[in-house]
Parts: sequence; structure tokens; C-alpha cells
Amino acid sequence: MRQFFAVTSILSRGGVGRMYFWPIMASLCVYVIALSVLVPLFGAIERAGADERGQAPAPVPTTAEQLPSSPPNFSIAVGTDDEPHEMPAIQSAMTDYLSFSDQFFTRLEQGVVAPDFSTTERELSPEAARSQVEDGTSVLAVLMPKDLTPQAIDDIRAYYRGDIDAPRYTITVLANPQALNEDKFILNQYQDQVIRQAEEHVSEQIRIVAQKFGCETGEQACPRTSKEAQRAFERPFDINVEKVSGPPAVDYFSQKSDEGSPSPHDQPSAPAPVTASPSDPAATSSQSHAPQSSSSARVSAIISALILAAVTLAMLSSATVNRAAGLQVAILGPWRSLSPQRPFPRRTLLSQKFGLAAAGTLALTTAAAVSTAWPGRIIVDSLGAYPGLRLIAIIGFFSLVFLTVVIVVLAVTDALGVLAGVVVAVGAVVWGTVWNTLANLLDPSRSGWWSSATMLIGGSRHLVGEVVPTLVVLLIILVAALSGGLAVTGAFDRRFSTQITRS
Repeated sequence: MRQFFAVTSILSRGGVGRMYFWPIMASLCVYVIALSVLVPLFGAIERAGADERGQAPAPVPTTAEQLPSSPPNFSIAVGTDDEPHEMPAIQSAMTDYLSFSDQFFTRLEQGVVAPDFSTTERELSPEAARSQVEDGTSVLAVLMPKDLTPQAIDDIRAYYRGDIDAPRYTITVLANPQALNEDKFILNQYQDQVIRQAEEHVSEQIRIVAQKFGCETGEQACPRTSKEAQRAFERPFDINVEKVSGPPAVDYFSQKSDEGSPSPHDQPSAPAPVTASPSDPAATSSQSHAPQSSSSARVSAIISALILAAVTLAMLSSATVNRAAGLQVAILGPWRSLSPQRPFPRRTLLSQKFGLAAAGTLALTTAAAVSTAWPGRIIVDSLGAYPGLRLIAIIGFFSLVFLTVVIVVLAVTDALGVLAGVVVAVGAVVWGTVWNTLANLLDPSRSGWWSSATMLIGGSRHLVGEVVPTLVVLLIILVAALSGGLAVTGAFDRRFSTQITRS
């Protein structure tokens, strides 16, 4: 490390801060400008994709003052205690890992909406979901049966063997005074419109799995047929409503009627993006009337802006160090222009560029953390269980994406020349800001790196199966670029720079 800082001091002629300042500041400016453009753009793309699918994007909870023309937004806690289980894939002939509880939550979150209010679903543990209803953070809690997925798989096999009759699974709905207010208006609408649709969707998935399992007894005469199994699991859910104590209710809907507006049952079926928080009616802030982007669109915008900033930092870092060493700012080819230079070998200069990239990563990670938590707190408000750990995880994911892009561009530029580096940089920008982002916003169910970032936020339980492989791939790419760049430049130094005079 002492040698590294000594070389840095020589290259910068004692002005280390000045040499580091301009590339990092330029990349920060690119990040801020890109984020200000991409957040509304990706929000519009997401809403357009949702309109094509015939559904509205998941609304975002805010603490904005309730507008007279805007229906309220209510938080719904979904308590799950389930794990993915290996089963026949629903949409293919292969096997898959699936959690019926997570599928139920996804349907609640992305499916139909109640006509007279919007909702924001959060996946929590059953204990945390019950606590949120009791303290008024959520008006309803939907508690899924414990270990629903493995229990359903075991029951399907047992039914085929003739050991059990058609099983039943109880979904418990916890309703506090706000949900029960005005003749159970919120409870009835959410149960009839949203829960019923999610129940039908997951029931169909269980029926498909039951059909694909078939009889596994190995006997010629099967005790139960596939059609009997499908009928047994046609509607396996029972809904049990449980009343819980909570804060006093607020008359959101009767206030509208008192002011001469139409009754709740006569209002159009459209959720409002700008809504009030039922748990804190007194909270107010100035808010734009324009629709807001969801946490998914904001995550995509942050990652895309980070990729643009990473490419900027890589190119400026390479040019800054090359210029300080007396080389051409843009080295076009890998061989002719990589002639021996004094007093520093090529590998030493690449190490300096990596150091500048590391410093820029710290600065851009700080900027990403600020844009994640402020302004609007859109991502923070979408966090499920363990919000502090999830916030750290998503910021760490951002920094890993940024550092990987910077190191790859630097390694390719120094090993193969600036033309190859530009090709890689343009490819990273197109892949990150156009291809993957558009695919994720237009199809939220698509599995990819952007959906992995969203899963870190939303509380899905597929983290081990989806997010960890993404992190492993990023780490492999990062290590390969670091070691490969240093190895190639070191080999060049041994071949061409063995006679360097350091006078």
C-alpha cells in the first residue's frame, strides 16, 4: 500500500485530491442527471406496460396530504411462513421451485385492485403482520397457513394414495377497526375483489401441480385418478376473518359523501398514485399531482444511472492516469502504443486506475444510498421484514454492480486498447439501461438481475435461489476482470518493459 500511495503522489505531482476529484465529480454529475431523467421515464414505461397487461402498477405508499379527488391508500400486511418446494413446473415439463404463499402474495400485490381505494401489500412474518394490524400500520393482515407449500405437496401425494380426503387450508384475515368501519367497507371490498382473485389463482396452480404429480404408488390400479385429484384441490382454501383491536377508525368515505361527492360505491374503479397514509392522517407534505414511479422503476433507474456513471468513471480514470504518466490519453491499440514507459510499468498504472475506481465506488455508493432513502422514501417504504438489513443489502448490490462495470471497462481498455474498452462500455450501457430495464419493467415476472434487486426490497423468500446466484456471477466477473487485467499487463511488462530505467 505504501508503494501504491507513493506512485499516486508522483503521478499527481503532490495533488492527489485534484487528480481524484475531477473523474469522481464528473461521474457523480452523470449519475444525478441520468437519475433525474430515468426515474420519470421508467415510471412512464412501467405504467404503459401495466396498461397493456390490463392492470395498474403497484401503488406507492406516501405521506402526502389526502387530496379530495384521490381515494386513500391502505397498507395490507401479508404474513407468510413458507419455503419453496421442488415440484412439477406449472408452465413446462420440467421441475421448479415454487412457494404457493409467495405466489399468493404476488397476486395480491400485482392483481386486481379494489374500486374505491388503493392498497400496498407487504410480505412479513405472521407475527409482524399481526403486530402491524394491531398498531394501525396496516388495516388488514392476510395470514397464510404455515408451511403451505410442503403441506400441499404431501397432501397431494397422500390423496393419490387414498390416505386422506380433500384437504382444506385456512387463510386468516385480521381486521382492525379501520377495516371494520362503515359496515366493514374496506374488509368486504378487499376480500371480494382482491383476496378472492388471489385465492382462485393459487388454487389453479395447486390443481395443475396435482394433475402433473399423478399416482406414484407403483401399482397398476391407482386409488385416485388425476381428475379426482383436480376436483379435490379445486377450491382448497377457507377464509376466516378475525377482528383485532387497533386505533380508532377514520371516516375516509363518509367524509366524501358529506361534502356532496358521490358515494363510495358510485366512484370509478381507479386507484390514485398520490395517496394518504391511513396510519398517520395528520402527516402532510407538498406533493406533485403527477403519477409516481414504483420502487421497481426507481431501482431500475438507479442501477441504469450507476452503469452510466461507472462507464464515465472508468473512461476518465484511464485518461487521467495515462495523461499523468505522459502517455496518450486514448491508447487505440494494444501493442504498438503499449511501448515501454518510464518510470512506471503498465501493471502499476492499471493498479492506480483500480484505486481511483475504488474511491469512485465509495462516492457513488453514498449517492445511491441517498437516492434510495431520499427524496420520497419510495424504496424504503416498500421494504418488508428487516428493513435495515434489506436497505444495506440493496445498497451493497448497487455498489457491486457499479464496481464490476468500472473494473471490467478498465481491464479491457488497458489489456486490449481504448477501442475495445469503448465497445464494452457501450455494450454495458445498452444492456443495462435499455435491454434488461425495459424487459423488467414491461414484464415484472421476468427473472433477471433487476428482479433480483427488487426481491431484496420486496421481501420475497426466493433470495437463496435467485439473488445469491446473481451476486456470485457479479463477483466472478469482478475477480476475473481484476486478475485478468493485472495478468495481461504484467505479462506485457515482463516481455517489453524489463529494461526500464528508473533514474
